[in-house]
Amino acid sequence: MVANVQPLSRALGARRTVAVFDLDGTLTSRDTLLPFLRFLVGTPRFLARLPLVAMIVAAMLLRLVSRSRAKELVLALFVRGHSRAELELRGETFARERLPAMLRTQAEARLRWHQKSGHLCVLVTASAAVYAAAFARVIGFDAVAATELEYDDRDRATGRLDGVNCRGEEKVRRLEALFGDLGPLTLHGYGDSAGDRAFLALCSEAHYRPFRETAARPAPEPAIGSNHLADFVRLIRPHQWLKNAFVFVGVLFAHAWTLP
Repeated sequence: MVANVQPLSRALGARRTVAVFDLDGTLTSRDTLLPFLRFLVGTPRFLARLPLVAMIVAAMLLRLVSRSRAKELVLALFVRGHSRAELELRGETFARERLPAMLRTQAEARLRWHQKSGHLCVLVTASAAVYAAAFARVIGFDAVAATELEYDDRDRATGRLDGVNCRGEEKVRRLEALFGDLGPLTLHGYGDSAGDRAFLALCSEAHYRPFRETAARPAPEPAIGSNHLADFVRLIRPHQWLKNAFVFVGVLFAHAWTLP
């Protein structure tokens, strides 16, 4: 997905400076996919499906499936069958209510500096467009390129990707789709993973993991409720499951890994 908040041909004008930001691990202190999936389906269903996520991770580590296919399999566990309208609504709510709390303070300050300097700001991320595009609008990016979900003829998510996962060389292709020849531009790039190195190599000002010393503001955890289900969830130590979940996601989409 390549989406413009405003037409870039007009927005660029005489300005030739563009700031390109990755999302997960760069603007935020964590991957954002599992928090969104938990927000989408609720904590009990989310926890129940984590063992399947672990099996998918194991298959990827054994190179039985590619990174992109593993991502599709994880997505299918949570989004398959949901309508486009529902996913977009939940994505918008997640972007407004949860993602801002995950931002690194210095990363947000740097984005604001670029915006005040009159630079065009672009979010280029492997995260799902269903919430990344909404977040780009919320925080004031001029454009966003993200990974799109596939929908069937009933406008329901299939669990597959529509097109290519937006990482590595695909990030460069998305930038070229937005701007054409990148050569005349002064690019400031911010990333934290192997999947960002291709676009960072084109930047005159490349910043790799520049905000790691800044912790994100803690995200509020939704209350589960005082009932028998809540007692059971506490008994199985959900905090440990959630901790493991984020470990799984870090492995699944691990920035330092270069699986096909």
